[in-house]
Amino acid sequence: MLKSFFPTICPSCGSPLVIEQGDKEATLKLMCNNKECEGSLLKRLQKGITALEIKGLGPAVIESLMNAGITSSLDLFDPSKFNEKSLIASGQFRKGRALEKIIESVKSTKSLPIHKVILSLQLDNVGKTVSEKIGLLISGMDADFAGLPYAVRDNMDEIKQEISDTLDMFESFGVEIVKNQPKVFLETEIKKLSKYVAIEDNDEIKEVVEKLGWGIVSVEDEKCQMFICIDKSKHSGVEVKVMTLKQVKLLFA
Repeated sequence: MLKSFFPTICPSCGSPLVIEQGDKEATLKLMCNNKECEGSLLKRLQKGITALEIKGLGPAVIESLMNAGITSSLDLFDPSKFNEKSLIASGQFRKGRALEKIIESVKSTKSLPIHKVILSLQLDNVGKTVSEKIGLLISGMDADFAGLPYAVRDNMDEIKQEISDTLDMFESFGVEIVKNQPKVFLETEIKKLSKYVAIEDNDEIKEVVEKLGWGIVSVEDEKCQMFICIDKSKHSGVEVKVMTLKQVKLLFA
């Protein structure tokens, strides 16, 4: 009989560990579900602040920040929590150039990409991929959530609202949240991107394609680079790349 080499007890708080499904079906995670576990809280804070890619804030510094009362990435930008006086008073930092560099590095962070801020919140089931997709959604763009955890898809309205409220708080502390923007092409660039495409029989698609200056050919034509339609699911058998009208508008129009 093979012995299990998996730990069963959290080394930080002593609570039983549980096995949970990861973001992908083939991934399993050993988790401590104790919400007060200092080890879990530290790991989450380290992953969250690291996502912002602020120079000088490595794991050791973040551990000291947590011991000084910083519990989230948002706290870094709250002047009532992140300031020289409070950090020194915590006993975790000493007055000097090292502390000044940390404070200056945070204060010089005037803007942050939306997906990095969302990832920094370390919400349950919201990893890198989900953060990017929610960033698109909040930016007013299309995002495909197919294949993501049901815990995310079924609670998207609540998750989106919680994130939006937190983003507002970041901005109230003077941090600009840089949202996603569709790429805009100049007329000269569009000509360089000229394509030969096949299209579904649809007046709006035809109008958009003609404005882009693309050639319309049959899907069997060897020059055909893509097929444009309204609903991809109805054209799964097409052998060339399939794009929806929404995607074409977003990327090219």
